[in-house]
Amino acid sequence: MYKFTKIESYSISTIRAISVLMIFFCHILQGIDSIMAWWLNVGVQIFLFMSGFLISSKEINNFYKFIKERLKKIFPILKEKFGEPKAALEFETPYQLMVAVILSAQCTDARVNIVTKELFKVVKEPADIRKMNQETLEKYIKSTGFYKNKAKNIKLNAEMMLDKYKDIIPKKLEELIELPGVGRKTANVVLGELWNIREGIVVDTHVKRLSNRIGFVKNDNPEIIERELMKFIPKKYWFVYSHYLILHGRDKCIARKPKCEICEIRDYCKYNEENLKKSKINN
Repeated sequence: MYKFTKIESYSISTIRAISVLMIFFCHILQGIDSIMAWWLNVGVQIFLFMSGFLISSKEINNFYKFIKERLKKIFPILKEKFGEPKAALEFETPYQLMVAVILSAQCTDARVNIVTKELFKVVKEPADIRKMNQETLEKYIKSTGFYKNKAKNIKLNAEMMLDKYKDIIPKKLEELIELPGVGRKTANVVLGELWNIREGIVVDTHVKRLSNRIGFVKNDNPEIIERELMKFIPKKYWFVYSHYLILHGRDKCIARKPKCEICEIRDYCKYNEENLKKSKINN
């Protein structure tokens, strides 16, 4: 993680020392001239506020500069490793993709593909879901987990597709997320895969885990993570960033026991750096 240089540290120490001296003089003047002491106290508060703001701004700017440099080193490695990313979910129609992504919540893509291999023989468009009763749909998707809730959302989704969008999938994120079962993650996947539209970054369990481990963010909220990543990742990389982290998360940076010793990006990973420090202390 970013650390202040010696010059920056000295500057911050100087600001703090001046602040302490000003507060000291405030106390001395209090007994001599209360009006002058009051104005000096106001000056101290303004000085402290502005110096704190400058320090915070400096720290934030340097942090983003640091992680941008880290991204520049990591991205080419992952690009060379994985090449042009391809969708893991199998589909033929745009609507099938949306259904597949809804089913992928708390479920592996491999399992979803097994389920949709049969489901998509009879479901091509929203009208096919509307003809199917919920119990039948539940039987098809049961092994994906949370199947009752997913079936309910898919049924409601198909109804809204007709009522609001005339069975045409909208190309705007704010319209997509109005559909039952469609959150920001699903909407970003659909927009990116179908039309190469980048309105956000897909944050699934892999992207959340790796973005924290690498040191890009320090948060578990997907929406906050997405917002933070969008601040420094160039928009042209928003879609592939998620693909690369998902693939790397499955290959090396697995949840329970990451393979740091053979990880291609270990030299630029905060998690690995911290583990190396711990091992040195223990030895």
